[in-house]
Amino acid sequence: MKPRDLSRQMSAEVRRGLAERSFAPPRGDDPFTKELTGRPPLQARLFVTVEVDRYGDVRVAGLGELVCPWVEELLGSVPPAALSPVQEINAGGLSFALARETFGAMDEVEHRSPLAWRAESPEQGEEAVAQFLAFVDGPVARWIEARSGSDALRADVAPGRPGADDGALVRAVATLDAVLGDLPSARQRLQVYAVHPQRHDTAERVQAFERWLESVEPRDG
Repeated sequence: MKPRDLSRQMSAEVRRGLAERSFAPPRGDDPFTKELTGRPPLQARLFVTVEVDRYGDVRVAGLGELVCPWVEELLGSVPPAALSPVQEINAGGLSFALARETFGAMDEVEHRSPLAWRAESPEQGEEAVAQFLAFVDGPVARWIEARSGSDALRADVAPGRPGADDGALVRAVATLDAVLGDLPSARQRLQVYAVHPQRHDTAERVQAFERWLESVEPRDG
């Protein structure tokens, strides 16, 4: 079987397997999505690529993220100069995730380089898809479950945690603070981050975001 045909076959099997796990199929380059219960409303997203690499193997890889529709709706109106440079450059094409991680860096995964499942034949393809779906049932499901609430999402960007250095995540979680009625925590989160913003971000941008955040009104449901 030609690599391109194998890629199409594996892609169809991945879509079928994720649909069985309640992930809605994507349109074009959109992610697979799954609505989570609770407050605030959260959505799990899996960005999964099934493609032929430069060696002719078919490769399955991707990342996961959690978003809140309330937060995404609000952040779509932020002045560009208050966003991180990456967010500003990708305005309209970048989700405002509250948590984001590649498969290889998720909790309990020992493989800390880009994690992928590869195949050269239909038999290997079947095994690769089965292994990928088992990974979704294991580390991916546990990663999502561990962050399926506002307290866990806030803790993920607390000082000393890796997310605390990510300007996009800090802005998104600060917006979550505000939308849940905790503006003091939002201010503190942004002020701590502004002391040492990530490369290309600036304290002035963070302060502009903090001023915009004053206009956010809490949501009850």
